[in-house]
Order: sequence, then C-alpha cells, then structure tokens
Amino acid sequence: MRKLLAISALLVISILLASCDAAETPPYEPTPAIIEEIEEPEQTPIEIEEEPEPEPEPEPLLDIDFSNHGQMSAAYVAFMSDYLYGRAPFTYREYEAANWLVYRLLAMGHDADNIYMQRFYRYDEAIYANIGHHWDGPRADWIWGEWIDDMRYYSQNVVLTVPGQSERTIVVGAHYDTLAVPGASDNASGTALLLESAYHMRNADNYHTIVYVFFGAEEIGLVGAHYFVDNMTDEDHDNLVMMINADVLLEGPDLVFGAGYALAQGQPRQNAVSDQVREIAGQTADEFDVFIRHLGNMIFTGSDHLTFLWAGHTVVMMAGGEVTITGQDVRFQGIFHTPEDNIQHISENWPGKVEHNMRYFSILLDELLNAVY
Repeated sequence: MRKLLAISALLVISILLASCDAAETPPYEPTPAIIEEIEEPEQTPIEIEEEPEPEPEPEPLLDIDFSNHGQMSAAYVAFMSDYLYGRAPFTYREYEAANWLVYRLLAMGHDADNIYMQRFYRYDEAIYANIGHHWDGPRADWIWGEWIDDMRYYSQNVVLTVPGQSERTIVVGAHYDTLAVPGASDNASGTALLLESAYHMRNADNYHTIVYVFFGAEEIGLVGAHYFVDNMTDEDHDNLVMMINADVLLEGPDLVFGAGYALAQGQPRQNAVSDQVREIAGQTADEFDVFIRHLGNMIFTGSDHLTFLWAGHTVVMMAGGEVTITGQDVRFQGIFHTPEDNIQHISENWPGKVEHNMRYFSILLDELLNAVY
C-alpha cells in the first residue's frame, strides 16, 4: 500500500515539473536561415613581377688543376678521410658515401642513365651465410665501432658505365667502405682514383666500354663484389677483357701491381692481356721515372678482384705498400685497419706520398683504359 502511494506521489511531482517547464520555456520555433547575397566589389588584379630564380651555379668539382694527374684524387682522399670516415658496411655512413659518389659522378657530367645503385640485402641467404657470424662476433666492435647500431638492411654498389666503341668491357673497381676508422688508404685512395679516372674518361673516345664499380661491404667478405659477379650474365662474362682493382694505394715504400689469371688455386698465369698490361706499366714507369714492382702473386691478395679471378677472368691488382710474399700468401704491412689510417697521419709521416702515389696510379690507369686489347 505504501509502495503504491509512493509511486502515485512521484507521478504527481513529475506532472507538476513538466507543467512548470512548459510555462517557463517557450515552444521551439526554428528560425529560417537568412542568406544575404553579397556582391563582391570589382578588383583590379595586382600584377607582381616576380624575379626569376637564378640558375644554380655549377658546383666546382674541386679548386685544383685537373690537368695535373693525381691532384684531384689526392683531394678526394683528404675529403673522404675527414668527412666520410667510418664508412662501415651496411650502415648509414656507408650509404651517405654512396650518395656522395653518385653526386660527384653527376657533377662531372656523366649521364644519370649510366649510373645506378646495385642494392644487396644482408638477410639474403647467400650473403648472410658468409657474413652472419660478424654481426655478434668478437670482431663486431672493431668493424662497426660506434656505428654498430647504425645498421641498415642493405648495402650497395655504385656502378657507372662509360660506353665505348666496342661492347668489350673493362671493369674498374674499388671498395669505398671501411672499418670504424677514417680509411684514407683503405680505401679512400682506390675510390678517389676511380673518381679521377671517371672524370678523365667522361668525354674520351675510348675503344672499350668501361664499367666503374664502387663496391660496398668489402670489409666483411667482398660482399658487394660477390653480388656483382653473381649477377653478371653469360654475355657480360664473355665480353669482359679484364678487371682492374685499386685498394690500399698509400701504404709503405713500394708501388706494386699484379696482372694475370689463375686456374682454380694454381699459380698465377700470364696471357696476351696481362703481358700488354705489364708492358704499359713498364713504359709508363720509365717515362715518368717511377719505380713500380710487378708481383705475380698480387692477384691473390684479398680484395674485390678475387671474385673475378675465381670466375676465370684476367685481373690487375694495384696497391702501395711494404709487401711480404710466402707462396701464394701476399701480406701488406701498414696502417690500414687502424685509427692511423687518416690523411693527417699519412701526410705528416710520409710527406708527398699521397700526391706521388695518386699521380702515378692515375697516369697508369688512364694508359690502361685507353689501350686496345
């Protein structure tokens, strides 16, 4: 009974409240929208005479006399040592150097259609099988140093093709990566040599087609070179006259090179191409009063040319250093792979070495590329 009375009371209160709201709040009547037509005043357009953007000045390659062999490459060695140091494999530092190489080649006047980056991924089965042990092994800090966390999924070769009269090709290679050091000799020197050569050959009427390859990820197993050779077609192999490699050009007292080919793991052998290379090197050395040693076993040194050698090709390996040879084992003694591999240390301890070595190797490479084999 009490519950029924409570419900009745609530109903009465609700009716009273509703009547109060109705009395105090007028019923809602929507107001029609008022659209005013505003007539825009006539305006005379103001003509603003914009100054045309100035044509960008072509960036000078380097403020040096390019007619003097070796000066350009010596300057590039210094630049890479000071500003592109620590180009460790598969890092952004290495990628930055690759982009710089492309920019330099374009600034020289090479056609963009003749330049490309050949990427290879570190988790590709064939690549990872060879280099996977480096990532977490005891050599990791030595290889990558402070850039150990600067890792990328891929590295790259930078490839420039200079068309010739013939489809027969000469591959000229140098790796541009390094360990966690400046890498002036190993291998800014070889990289800089290729850049100067590419500058000289940009308008040359060369007989052979020249393919410059700036190899990535050499320091952990010639990875870029292996990838390049693995992706050559049968026609590419058939057309290849020889591969010329430049690595560690600023070590020790000697200028050395090796030319030849080998069957499996046999002794170095000579053919018509390597004989002509040796003759050109001797004539160039005599003309410019420079001493250079030919060491046949140089073709077995651990650098990118090995991938071409074991594919059956004639190779030329150019280097500078104090060399010891035991059987097929060729070893260099020097500052490569150490923090002392920088332009300041080399220039202070061996004044004039950079200019001297880069000049001779630049002249020799030009002679080799302009010959017909």
